[in-house]
Amino acid sequence: MKFAFRIKLSTYKRLIKNGHTFEKMRRLDFRASFNGASFNGASFYCASFDRASFNGASFYGASFDGASFNRASFDGASFDGASFNRASFNRASFNRASFYGASFDGASFDGASFDGASFNRASFNRASFNGASFNGASFYCASFDRASFNGASFYGASFDGASFNRASFDGASFDGASFNRAS
Repeated sequence: MKFAFRIKLSTYKRLIKNGHTFEKMRRLDFRASFNGASFNGASFYCASFDRASFNGASFYGASFDGASFNRASFDGASFDGASFNRASFNRASFNRASFYGASFDGASFDGASFDGASFNRASFNRASFNGASFNGASFYCASFDRASFNGASFYGASFDGASFNRASFDGASFDGASFNRAS
C-alpha cells in the first residue's frame, strides 16, 4: 500500500537527519517538490517518488537503481554520471536535462519526455523508451545496446558518433535527425 503526501524540503532533510533513509521510505509515494535541490551522489535504491517535482535539481553520480519515479518532473535537472539500472520513470518529464555518461541498464522510461535533453556518452543497455519523446535531443557517442525505442519521436535529434547494437526503433520518427559517424 502506498501513501501519498506532500512535504517541504526542510521537512525531508529533517527526516534524513533523524535516520530515515530512501530505502526505508521506498513504499511511500512523495508528491513533494525538490526543485533546485542537490542530490549529488545520493542513493534512491528502490525508492518511490511518483509524481514528485525535481526541476533544476542536481543528481551528479546518483543511483536510481530499482527506483520508481513515474510521472515525476525533472525538467532542466542534471544527471551526469547517474545510474538508472532497473528503474521506472514512465511518463516522467526530463526536458532540457543532462545525462552525460549516465547508465540506463534495464530501465523503463515508456512515454517519458526528453525534449532538448543531452545524453552524450550515455549507455542504453536493454532499456525501454517506447513512445517517448526526444525531440531536439543529443546522443553524441551514445551506445544503444538492445534498447527499445518503439514509437518514439526523435525530431531534429542528433546521433552523431552513436552506436546501435540490436536496438529496436520500430515505428519511431527521425524527421530532421542527424546520424554523422553513427554505426
